[in-house]
Amino acid sequence: MPRLLPLPAKCSAFTLVEIMIVVVIIGLLAVMGIPALEKSRQNTYASRIANNMRVFSGAFETHALENGSWAPDGQGNNLPATVAPYLQDTAWYEEPIPGGWYDWEYDREGIKASISLAYERDFPEVFLKVDRILDDGNLGTGTFIKTGGRYFYILER
Repeated sequence: MPRLLPLPAKCSAFTLVEIMIVVVIIGLLAVMGIPALEKSRQNTYASRIANNMRVFSGAFETHALENGSWAPDGQGNNLPATVAPYLQDTAWYEEPIPGGWYDWEYDREGIKASISLAYERDFPEVFLKVDRILDDGNLGTGTFIKTGGRYFYILER
């Protein structure tokens, strides 16, 4: 039977071994990249939370200076009406971490005035980084502490 198509003089293609080596190399790169991505995500959360705490504390302190006293306690991240205008252009109502929210605390846990961060799932590495940014790196002391299942940024003791 006559051949319809001529055979190429040299056939070039990847062998199964070469393809497997490439897949293994890509897998190793992915394994090395995932921890770096997680660390980057934690640093982003920590920076965002620390910056927000500074902005919020400025808003609450401005309110206290203009009104002569701290705002009354809020429920969840629902603020007293007198404070809302001070925080209107901030990230108060945004999730700082997945499942987290900010709350204004007045006379709670032995602290006169603070901003707390409540959460459904704890991110201890993130909050330790926040403490290093805002305070002393120890969540048991200073102005950023963990107590009663929440994290507090203390404005006045």
